[in-house]
Amino acid sequence: MRRQAVGNLLSTALDAALAGQTPAARAYLRRERTMWPDRSLAEHVAVAERRFVAAVTAVGAAAGAAAAAPGVGTVAGAATNLAEIGAFVEANVFYVLVVAEIHDALPDDPARVRALVLAVLLGDVSEAVVRSAGKLGRYWGREFAQGLPTEAIELANSVLGKRFMTRWGTRQGALLLGREFPVLIGAAIGGVGNRVIARKVVGSVAEAFGPAPPAITSRGSGWMPD
Repeated sequence: MRRQAVGNLLSTALDAALAGQTPAARAYLRRERTMWPDRSLAEHVAVAERRFVAAVTAVGAAAGAAAAAPGVGTVAGAATNLAEIGAFVEANVFYVLVVAEIHDALPDDPARVRALVLAVLLGDVSEAVVRSAGKLGRYWGREFAQGLPTEAIELANSVLGKRFMTRWGTRQGALLLGREFPVLIGAAIGGVGNRVIARKVVGSVAEAFGPAPPAITSRGSGWMPD
């Protein structure tokens, strides 16, 4: 029952994040560009990375502490942790989209956005699919998002969607159990577990997009100040 709940929540959270976080990522970068006009694109990536890792670590620790706190029942504790999974997925999707936008690699087509996010979040698991789909180069994020034919995107969404539910469902199920240990242990497992996964995502993002471009591209990356 717990495994099914985690899987259902992952699917729902992913759909919600993909729908809501694309405009949020673009708005965030416009705001950052306006507030910090002298920052390089590499600095914007570094700031987004720090905020992402700090946020998911804090969310995991808070959920673990809340779920294991004295007086919190099993059902309430599980509900707290399930809610945390949704927030965690949303933060991961947002970070991928922010970096994609910096690299001028965030497509408008929702199917392409979904395929790109899944490929990046899965990292090495998705590499074979990504490369075979279009014979892509080393830093494949932008080419994957904008250059693959529609049938390749459809295939990627089908294959990677199943892999995402399997891999991330297993990870989150294990963390959910760990966060229900006594309060300090649960907080530590939640925080450290989320941080480990976040660091892997940071690595996958770097492998997909490579170093930040030295300047804004001709398209303007869609996030120049108004």
